[in-house]
Amino acid sequence: MPARPQPGDNPPPSRLPIFQVCKNLLLVNLGHWFRVRPLLRRNSLVLFYSYGYECLSDPDAVKNLGPARLSAWLLSLYPRPDLLVVLRGPAAKLRSWNQVLSEEKILHQTAVFEQLRFDPNGA
Repeated sequence: MPARPQPGDNPPPSRLPIFQVCKNLLLVNLGHWFRVRPLLRRNSLVLFYSYGYECLSDPDAVKNLGPARLSAWLLSLYPRPDLLVVLRGPAAKLRSWNQVLSEEKILHQTAVFEQLRFDPNGA
């Protein structure tokens, strides 16, 4: 049985991350067109957690994928949300909820999300 991850441990790198990303991209787009779009047409509220933006704030999580520009380009292939909400909090409080990330990494991710500009109609 594999050992449980400890705080500060990074997940083991995937052998074929580009194939996983392509599979996820296909599944997300299929889910968007066949499940989410019909709900939106009926004025339903659809919420997602994270939506892949963590690849911009934590390049270590996808370092085997290639350069950061590739991650940003792949993210542009995902369906665009109509609204993006970023929840903020003190780094110490966030660290108490997620002890895997260091406080420095939390501060870095917070800074990236504060600089994120989103245009739902743009490319």
